Amino acid sequence: MRKYPFPFFLAFLTYCLILFIEKIAFNSHALIEHDHGEDESDSNKKIRSKIELYNKNASQDLCKFLEFSK
Repeated sequence: MRKYPFPFFLAFLTYCLILFIEKIAFNSHALIEHDHGEDESDSNKKIRSKIELYNKNASQDLCKFLEFSK
């Protein structure tokens, strides 16, 4: 009869305990209420406006290209 590998079982239980403590017992989203960024900072607004302007210009250029290629 073979021996049960207790060191491996102990390592597995230790790993499970660490995961439980980290992910379940101390779930920061459940313990602390915080805002998820609905109030944008100025830098985010500037970046978003630049992206929207780029997308608008790109779509206009594509329309001009498609009209020209007819």
